[in-house]
Amino acid sequence: MNFFEDKKRQLENLEAPNELEARLTNALKKQPKKRIKMPSYFIAAAAVLLLLLVSFNINGVAYYGKRLFGYENLMSNTLKKLNTEGLGQSVNKSMTLKNGTIITIEGIVSDTNQLIVYYKETHPTQPIKEAISFSQLEGFLTDATYTSGTYEPSEDGQQLTGIAIFESVSPFSKKLTLSFSDESNQYTMEIPYHADDAIPVTLKRSVNQTFSTDIGKIKVNKITATGASTVIEGKFNKNIDRYLNTTLDIHLYADGQKIPWQQSGMSSTLFSGSSFDITYEALPPNTKKLEMRLEEFNAYDKVNAIIGIEKGASYDIGNKQLRIIDYKVGEKETLVTIASERNITFDNVSLKTASESAGLKTTINQQDVAEEFVRTLVFETTSQPLELYIEGVYSIKMYNKSIEIPLK
Repeated sequence: MNFFEDKKRQLENLEAPNELEARLTNALKKQPKKRIKMPSYFIAAAAVLLLLLVSFNINGVAYYGKRLFGYENLMSNTLKKLNTEGLGQSVNKSMTLKNGTIITIEGIVSDTNQLIVYYKETHPTQPIKEAISFSQLEGFLTDATYTSGTYEPSEDGQQLTGIAIFESVSPFSKKLTLSFSDESNQYTMEIPYHADDAIPVTLKRSVNQTFSTDIGKIKVNKITATGASTVIEGKFNKNIDRYLNTTLDIHLYADGQKIPWQQSGMSSTLFSGSSFDITYEALPPNTKKLEMRLEEFNAYDKVNAIIGIEKGASYDIGNKQLRIIDYKVGEKETLVTIASERNITFDNVSLKTASESAGLKTTINQQDVAEEFVRTLVFETTSQPLELYIEGVYSIKMYNKSIEIPLK
């Protein structure tokens, strides 16, 4: 595909806001033949809108022009390919921080799923003590949060080379304000943004299919793929939202080949449960079959187990082992330290004494020790403990369920 064909396809993939589509559609409808004097504010608004649409397509040849160097160890295979092809937007803007460190934004890669910043921190005379922390990218119709990143120090420690990943930004932004901080100061840096240098969408499909698990349903709503990334989005129901104790193990396969995972995110609301998104690398060209597989996830066993509080005693609970390591009755609360298999969560736990049943207040000191997972259960009672009651056990189960995504 030549340069002009590529840009044509990129522009065809741009999506105008819904309200803009409605306005243009209404404007094309036939109207009675009478003269209407348009208010001046309407004409001004139309002029601004036209300016946005025209200026949006100006920077059609702004590629890196050359490869970015020093980021090879930080790049995924997809980003390495884009860098080799010189795709993205060159920035090359620097500022000096109060501690003498110079931060340089060398370039960015953006698509409809995310924006990636390539940067370097350099101190002319001494090793850098602490890397900067990114927070936001703001601009017109844009408030993008930092989601993840990585960096690599030089041998002398005087330079850090890094990649910072943010949520996607509005294609109508012409400049972006990058917010970050060092160990004691907050900073902002304004950088240009050329929306038409964004990597275009190659696949966008509604999925609307569900994985059923022992603790609820996982619905995959849609998938969006570009030459830089692939993102699936969906929702949990409320049951899963409460008891999720593992990463969402959904894998993406293109023609039988597993697409490498990049990152995932989750957001919760009180009434509708949790939404999730998972980002993978770009799909191979000419993919013919695309599927998602839920390989392992949470399972639930209702056990109604009553076990004695005895140091060193082991119990079989729902085919899972639990061991009492120690217990201590304090002035305000009682601590019971237990060991179990990894990836196990106990449901509705209480401590029975001769006079009461105390519910679990919190869990502290959680850590892996040898082949076990150790935690301390805290109960609000000062009476001598007799028994520990556990209603259910959440663990990890192999599901190996799949959903095929239609490509046509």
